[in-house]
Amino acid sequence: MPFVLLLYGYFFVPTHSQGWIEPWALGALVPAMVAIWLIHPGLCLSSLASGARGPGLRHWQLGLALGPAVFLVGIAAWFWGDVRLGMLFGWLAVLGWAGTLFSGLLVSTVPWLIARRDSSRAPADTLAWLSGGSHLSLVLHGAALVAGAGAILAQSDPLCRLAGGLVFVDGAWLLVLLTRVLLDGRPRAQAQG
Repeated sequence: MPFVLLLYGYFFVPTHSQGWIEPWALGALVPAMVAIWLIHPGLCLSSLASGARGPGLRHWQLGLALGPAVFLVGIAAWFWGDVRLGMLFGWLAVLGWAGTLFSGLLVSTVPWLIARRDSSRAPADTLAWLSGGSHLSLVLHGAALVAGAGAILAQSDPLCRLAGGLVFVDGAWLLVLLTRVLLDGRPRAQAQG
């Protein structure tokens, strides 16, 4: 649904001659935006508060907390018609909201899947390392998010390059994290005796 909203905002930008928004879109998109970026994050954050503290918890909390910000920036972009706000909406929706949730999903799910198949295959030291590594990943992701938002609002080429570099480093770090967890989760050769 967020991508439908982004496509709608790209192809159906209102002009002063045509009015604010088409009535059919108002009836369809506003309830969807409220459900996706206001109600759903509230419900999920309340359910995460009582759950287990896994390595991807902070990713999930940040991603869900960005939901209302994405909603507000989307509304502001629609009312003010500023191209920078529209780009910021896309940045926050894709890298901020969806990207942070996806990183949390990767960091949380892969160790769980390995441990689910065989509890002896997920060593505690690997999971502890993953927990610490996921914090660094979250810092890199957050720095990329802030640098990208600053680049969009200030129209700054150096900040844009910094944001791209941070996204790359964050992705490479996630690759290292998950590769280590997968390698440590390989079946061990049984000693024959």
